[in-house]
This record gives sequence, structure tokens and C-alpha cells, in this order.
Amino acid sequence: VVREALVKDVLSLAERYCSLLVLNELEVRLEVVTTNSCRKWHADYVKARLISTYIGSGTQWLSQQDADRVREGIEPLRINSMSPGDAGIFKGKIATDTPAIHRSPPIAGTGEKRLLLVLNPVEED
Repeated sequence: VVREALVKDVLSLAERYCSLLVLNELEVRLEVVTTNSCRKWHADYVKARLISTYIGSGTQWLSQQDADRVREGIEPLRINSMSPGDAGIFKGKIATDTPAIHRSPPIAGTGEKRLLLVLNPVEED
């Protein structure tokens, strides 16, 4: 039952993501994360990426003001966090000069596990 619900949700998110970005193909990554993967603040080199955490701490993101602070080497004033089950579409460097700045929450050594879904456009050669 849980597996069927997960598959149904991934398919629903994929359909909406493809519709929004007018895509015929996409890359799907569903993984268990137990480390500080993508722990540094960054922007992705894609048009837009959908990120959803099903289990565990959600992706952290910054307002434009705090993204500017980080770019200058200053700590952000406020770190925003997605909740489990939230789906966020993060504009990347290909789409804008002010891409979404985000990171995976630091969980190394805590024993926490995250079930993470990432949807990307298929890269054209």
C-alpha cells in the first residue's frame, strides 16, 4: 500500500512538472540520503529542478537577500526549510540570473535518513 502511494505521488509530480516545463522526458532520482550530500549552498545548472523529501528533513532554501549574503561570504539571517511531503521547484542557472539557492540539511552523524525525490529535465546533447 505504501509503495503504491509513493509510485502514485511520484507519477503525479512528474506529470505536473513535465506539463509546467513543457517536457517530453525527465530524469527521476529517488534515493535514500544518510550523509550531508549537497551540504553547501548552491544553485543547480538546470532550467528547473523539482525536489521533494518524503521522509526526513526537507531541503533548505534562502530568500534572495540571504542568497546575496551567502555570495558575499556572510551567513544567512534566515534558513527556510521544506517539510516532508512538500514539493518545490527550484529555478536553476539555465533559467535565470538569480537561481534558487538551496542545500540538503546537514544530517551526517545524526542517524537520520531522508527519502528524496529529484526530477530534472533530460539534458540535451
